[in-house]
Amino acid sequence: MQFAHDSTAELWRNFKLINSNIEDRISSDWVNLTQYTLGTFEAFNPNTEFIRWAGVVVSKNTEPPANFEKLEVPGGLYAQFTYTGTAQDYPETFLWFLQSYCPQNNLKIDESRPHYEIIKHNEKPGLIKEELIHIPIIAL
Repeated sequence: MQFAHDSTAELWRNFKLINSNIEDRISSDWVNLTQYTLGTFEAFNPNTEFIRWAGVVVSKNTEPPANFEKLEVPGGLYAQFTYTGTAQDYPETFLWFLQSYCPQNNLKIDESRPHYEIIKHNEKPGLIKEELIHIPIIAL
């Protein structure tokens, strides 16, 4: 996936059609997880490739159904905050976090770990929503 050719909406449309096959869910919430390539936030390029997963949280011993993968989020320090707004307005919040909050607090984004958001299952695309954002960080 790329910022210039973002297919997140299609990913989620497809996932919502088949996620009922997943057993041992801990909640009805969804997880939007993104692994960026090294250097993504130092020299932004809209054609930079990244990997995005649509998922749910399951108990640790759950085996995924056929055609699904299990991903364990690595530990470490994550900036965690609640975002309320539309998906279209989120980039402005992320830029503030990257350009103001991190430098003022001697933090840097850890590009070796994924970013993820916990999304309430009843959210509709484009509407005001509330997400619990997790951004991997390193103290400088």
